[in-house]
Amino acid sequence: MALSSWVGPARDMAYNPDDWQPAERTLTVEGWVVRLEGSHDVPANTVTFTGSTLKRIHLLVVPPGTPGGVARAALRAAAGSDTTATIEEILSSNGLSRGEGPHAEPCR
Repeated sequence: MALSSWVGPARDMAYNPDDWQPAERTLTVEGWVVRLEGSHDVPANTVTFTGSTLKRIHLLVVPPGTPGGVARAALRAAAGSDTTATIEEILSSNGLSRGEGPHAEPCR
């Protein structure tokens, strides 16, 4: 619901199935059905929401086990209004690689 001011209520959420354990096909949030879809077209460390307006928003998922300061730096880099960096560039510029944090297991 927090994303609805940008994209309208979420209708679809796409994620890379290599990053997550299998999920149900739908999720009901406050009476609204959201379709969950694993797709290899979604980059690692990313989830994509499509709202009722058909607008999309791509969100960075910081790998689990990432130290707090590093995680905050990566999120600040991703949240900048003028950010043009890719997820891979944001993570690598903060000492992380796609799919894992320093000394952490892949996202699950």
